[in-house]
Amino acid sequence: MKTFALLLIFSFVLFAVNAEAQTKKHKKTVSKSSKNKIPKRTPRTISMGVINGRAINLVIPEYPKSARVVNVYGQVSVQILIDENGSVVSAKVNSGNPLLQSVSVKAALESKFEPVTLSGEPVQVNGIIIYNFIPHEWNWLEIGFALNSSRSSYYSLESLSETLPVGFEEERQLLHQSSKLSENQDEYTDVIIASISGKLIGNEKSNWLFSVGLILGRMPQNCCRVDEKMRETIEKLKILLQAKPENISNELISNLEKLVLLSENPQLK
Repeated sequence: MKTFALLLIFSFVLFAVNAEAQTKKHKKTVSKSSKNKIPKRTPRTISMGVINGRAINLVIPEYPKSARVVNVYGQVSVQILIDENGSVVSAKVNSGNPLLQSVSVKAALESKFEPVTLSGEPVQVNGIIIYNFIPHEWNWLEIGFALNSSRSSYYSLESLSETLPVGFEEERQLLHQSSKLSENQDEYTDVIIASISGKLIGNEKSNWLFSVGLILGRMPQNCCRVDEKMRETIEKLKILLQAKPENISNELISNLEKLVLLSENPQLK
């Protein structure tokens, strides 16, 4: 009986010693692991507004057939988060027609941007991509406006290729090729505008509408700030209004005249 009791006590002591040794070994392993593991630093995030122009590869969304059928077009704003490597890691729609939203998010997530550093450190970027969905064919005022607005990155030249009517295949091809250019975009735009203008010389109404559109596309965003550029733009518009063709809608003429009046007299707004 005594022998059994001694064996039992010995076994208990041996178990306790072994358990303590295992505990010390585990603590030592955890301690060593904790020393070796360096917590990953979350990169700083900055906001940059509209960043279409910073894209290395700005993927153009496919125009959904369902949207074309019901003549849905317009602008979609997508809020994105770009990691320190320039990849888009999240995207959500700020505004835009529901039929155009899913393809916009998909295109945004597939786009790639230039990495951004601040004081030598890589940072994440909160930004906005603006997509402009354009119907197959616009009138010439809209085309002229869009072409000159492309200089401020409101529209991409390539996206305007689908707006041109039959007979302007050469210009459409030039607009497609524009996506391959990294510089001299203004000169390229001038070539396309000159080519279109040359073909419209024999069509008084279309030529007039195109010319008005070009002027409106170069008008400063703040139409109530009267500076030298604004005065030159308004003078050109007034000349065109005096030489308007007879078959221009009264509503358009009235709106253009109101624009001239408000630009010359901001206090009337």
